[in-house]
Amino acid sequence: MLAVVSVLAHAVSDTDIPPVGRSTFDAVFTSPDEHGNLVYEVPYPFDRVIDRLNVLSGNPTGKDTHRLQMVMIPLGRCVQRHSASPHEFKSPRFVIATDSELDEPGLANPVFIKDRLFLGYQRAAGVIEAISYNEMASRFEFQVVENYTADATPTVSYVRRERCISCHQNEGPIFSRVRWGETTANRRVYLRLMSEIPRDLRELFGPRTDQAYFLDASTDRANMLPIYQTLWHSLCDSTDVLASVRCRAGALEFALQHRLRSAKGTYTPSEFITGYFVPMSRQNFEARWREGLEVPNPDVPTRYPLHEPQSDRDVALDLEQPRRRKMLFTLKDFPSFIDGLAASIPALQMRELDRRLLELGVADSTLHRSVEGQCNIARQAAGKEDFDVVLSCALADTLGGKNYKLDGDLYISGDRLIAAGNQFLLGSDNTVIALRSGDSRVQQTENHWRLDLDVRAARDGIHAWLATEGALNRIQLEWEITDDWTDELAPELTVTGHIKLQFVFGYEPLSAALENLVDEQLRGQHDLLSSPAFRGTEMMAKLLHHLRAAVNPWCCSQWDDFPPIVLNREYPTPSHASSLSIGATTSNDQPVFMTGVRERYD
Repeated sequence: MLAVVSVLAHAVSDTDIPPVGRSTFDAVFTSPDEHGNLVYEVPYPFDRVIDRLNVLSGNPTGKDTHRLQMVMIPLGRCVQRHSASPHEFKSPRFVIATDSELDEPGLANPVFIKDRLFLGYQRAAGVIEAISYNEMASRFEFQVVENYTADATPTVSYVRRERCISCHQNEGPIFSRVRWGETTANRRVYLRLMSEIPRDLRELFGPRTDQAYFLDASTDRANMLPIYQTLWHSLCDSTDVLASVRCRAGALEFALQHRLRSAKGTYTPSEFITGYFVPMSRQNFEARWREGLEVPNPDVPTRYPLHEPQSDRDVALDLEQPRRRKMLFTLKDFPSFIDGLAASIPALQMRELDRRLLELGVADSTLHRSVEGQCNIARQAAGKEDFDVVLSCALADTLGGKNYKLDGDLYISGDRLIAAGNQFLLGSDNTVIALRSGDSRVQQTENHWRLDLDVRAARDGIHAWLATEGALNRIQLEWEITDDWTDELAPELTVTGHIKLQFVFGYEPLSAALENLVDEQLRGQHDLLSSPAFRGTEMMAKLLHHLRAAVNPWCCSQWDDFPPIVLNREYPTPSHASSLSIGATTSNDQPVFMTGVRERYD
């Protein structure tokens, strides 16, 4: 039997500076100086850092408080936990996770930050600690911003990994388990903080107290990124270069279909998927990880510091004790691998792919198909010229042998269908898809009302793609009205109507674009399908180019012009010895915080 294998042995280098690429933090917090050279630019005060993250999270005004996740921790376990003593509740540590992304185009060279950038800020120390993903190296990097005060120039450096991983044993972000007793999720902690922190910090934090849950979920997803990169790199290994490249094209196609597909767990068979990826990935996984691939544990025990005071040594031991592995990744977990690859592609690129595939399908009448049926349409008056309409429709596809059921709730005001008040559920083959449409005008004649709806999957705003039918492009609904239809005093009315679903099958152009991607790889024009890293934004840019769609370059494929890397071998300083010396020493048993100097890597 093969032993269980840890991902850390395969995917993570032990070098302190990035072996290749740079961190997401570097991509976000660099900008050109007056000479055009890229330099670090970490704005002060911290609310300006939040502003920058809000822009990249699709919240440029900062009004949507759900786009970033933030907690305050006054009595925590980080290396800066004594910085504000004895006034911890006046200067708590802020912990921020980026779990959202851009949803509107227009930003030049945006950075994909979702689940890839985590910050810890302690005002009293003038320090920001950053853990952020390096896609090229398939690992998280550890950095620190020091001198982060109003009257100083901040310095950014990478830090010794061995000092971090005694606590961050997963070599990435960690967070406490439910119920997050150290954080503002604990009502006692929250109320005391609200009574003691300065007004500007209270305003920075905002009104929410549920963010610990979402921050925890973000660290869990982030924990899987190196796992997915390891699988991307290993599942298609072969001495046959062509087969290996086509296998990775199959993994990419599978991920794209998964992201497009409203009904998860299904896919349209193709040569790349069924001929290469499925058989090769199964064979390689069973050969390498027959008993499973270990997934590191990002969860640490929760604490209730107001209830259970601990000594400083006990606090450090909490984090530095070896933690059991969270789970084993096995063949039955393959759907989460495909989901992980798909989630590494920005939503804006997926929306452009959806738009272009549908556009190409609409232009070819041979790819159109309609399914028709009957509806019971119940009307309830909601006020003068305002109506709630409830649909229950049955459709039969005689050619495809499928039956469909569509239920919907509509809100009509005058001659307008109001988007905020409508929702649909489309069911077929034990699959249910939630749909929404935008605002639409009700086409009214003397005896009939008609709706022509552009519908999208409610989950992510792209069209609802099905395995065999393609994309649901439009819903057309028509019914006859009676004299009392518009009488607001009339009781509930039910009439019979006609419905038509219009599908457009549009996967063929995607397959052709993938063939072009493979051909370019074999001609040496890129290495995207042999790279150890799944570089989602770069692959999507090439696919969209082959489809003649709009291509908005994302940051970053070139790192040569970024600021020189500085390694701070002394951070944390000796004053933080109590939190770092346990189980973290150099080869001669001297505490690691006593060694080294700042080093620059040009």
